[in-house]
Amino acid sequence: CVLGPVRKTRRKTFQRSAHIALGEFAAKLPLAKIFLYGPQSKFTAEGARKALLNEEQLDYCQNVTDLYSRLSGAIQPGCAILLKGSRGMHMEDVVRALTEKGG
Repeated sequence: CVLGPVRKTRRKTFQRSAHIALGEFAAKLPLAKIFLYGPQSKFTAEGARKALLNEEQLDYCQNVTDLYSRLSGAIQPGCAILLKGSRGMHMEDVVRALTEKGG
């Protein structure tokens, strides 16, 4: 699962609490790995850490190049990948790069 920040929220206090709640929610799902990307995702990581049993399930990436590198290294045959983030974070670039690679 790859989660980028939700950028359309206007109030900063809501942004922080929404990202924390997203992290807590994602950490409770049966996911092998959660990749986080973007500056607001530090709050998603904060929420995920509260609920995760294994810290190794969480991977926080500073930029899209780092995200692509880590994600492409983690993909195994039969993997399903969910990418979710605001359009402004250009998640489609990650999809395009993985598709071109054959991931």
